[in-house]
Amino acid sequence: MPFIQLFIRRRNLTRFYPGLMSQQKKLDQLGVSGMSSDETSDSGGTKQWRILAPQWRSDAVTAWVRYFNALYHRAKRDRRFSNDRGALPRVRKNAKNYSNNTKFVGDLPKNAYRPQWLNEQIDIVNTVRPGPNVSWMHEPAIVE
Repeated sequence: MPFIQLFIRRRNLTRFYPGLMSQQKKLDQLGVSGMSSDETSDSGGTKQWRILAPQWRSDAVTAWVRYFNALYHRAKRDRRFSNDRGALPRVRKNAKNYSNNTKFVGDLPKNAYRPQWLNEQIDIVNTVRPGPNVSWMHEPAIVE
């Protein structure tokens, strides 16, 4: 799935679930470039998609964006959208490795970056420009 569709799908959820409205700014900061990519493989005649997270993105942010995916699957399955055309979204499997893409999103909170990746960067203050840490947790009552 192209990054833009994944980003738009996640962003639309912030309007569908009022509890996600407070998360919209962080999602916008990540933008399209902060989304994971997919790698396809054909296993026994069945296509599978492996998620490749950006190499710079922290595990906390990866878990945070995957929560949007779980909500989307649940809403789609339960037919909560008024425009409910099309098949269920494809199932994506977590991969142990990262995307090969070397581009990153700057000006994010420091804890949005993987510490190892951040330590490997040169002139972090002027290139990555990390800001203060934020919470990458969702409110427990989002889906209620």
